[in-house]
Amino acid sequence: AISTATGAYAIGVAFDAAGNLYAIDNNMERLRVYALPKAANTFTTPAQAIYNIAYASSAPPALTAFELENGNAVALYRTVDLTYTYSGGAPTYYMASEQQDFNDASWQAYNPSALTYTFASDVHGVKTVYTKLKNDKGETTVLSDDILYKPLHPMSITDFTVNSGAMNTNSRVVTLNHTVENGIPAVFSANEDLSQVGKVWLPYVETPVYTLSGGVGLKEVYFVVANATDTSEIVSDHIYLDESVTVDEHGLTAKLFPNPLETELNVIIEEGYAETVDITVYSITGVAYLRQTVSAQVFRLDLSRCPHGVLLVKLSSGDNYTVKRVIKL
Repeated sequence: AISTATGAYAIGVAFDAAGNLYAIDNNMERLRVYALPKAANTFTTPAQAIYNIAYASSAPPALTAFELENGNAVALYRTVDLTYTYSGGAPTYYMASEQQDFNDASWQAYNPSALTYTFASDVHGVKTVYTKLKNDKGETTVLSDDILYKPLHPMSITDFTVNSGAMNTNSRVVTLNHTVENGIPAVFSANEDLSQVGKVWLPYVETPVYTLSGGVGLKEVYFVVANATDTSEIVSDHIYLDESVTVDEHGLTAKLFPNPLETELNVIIEEGYAETVDITVYSITGVAYLRQTVSAQVFRLDLSRCPHGVLLVKLSSGDNYTVKRVIKL
């Protein structure tokens, strides 16, 4: 029995355009009424009218669970999907808002295939959405869910390096060199733990500094920038930290790189050079592997015959000397 009168109810079945009987599983369905075929063997017919058919709810809904974006931790777009789990009577309307008192919200028709919410602003960060359901018998209690909103926008980072691309450092404080395209950042976030990137934001500067975690080893630094509307992709670079590269020094300063090394070590004498440089490479227990003398301030050492691990390199020029620690991979 189907009636088009306002407020009338119908049983929960109807015929579709092909003459198939289907069940009504929501509180509101649309029934298309078709005219007779224009000719024999016609498989489609023109729609003459569309009527709403509804049946009375037997009980109010009870909202038991609610999720944003199917439970994902991050939302990339401003409009998110809403997923409800309820018992009792089927809902006819839902309401969602970032305000717990719903002052800015209104009831929306409950359509299981189109339950969405659009964040009040495009500003990135954690969003909390409150929601409730109702039908003609009553409404549910309020539930909420949180999600990190990280919109995808054109702002991007190029040429990201730690300490301008240096392979190693003996200082935990490093610079994060980069170029930002298609946007003006307001904040940045950096961390060696990828899962922590974006949880703490600092005011943006063109050359941010970052303090590496302690301990000798390779450090991977992750970096991201953002403003009120954009969040860049996360980029990373690595650098080797050895805070105790210089073991001993007297009047002679030098740079040794790369460190760690594979077979060859570059040496630059900066201060204290006196015509020749005597070189000794030995283990931390004092076993000498290489002795050599050069007459240059810039040279390269072949350490292919030295064992892997920690090596000490002593450079002496006149009364000046320095002892550096390197690692052969």
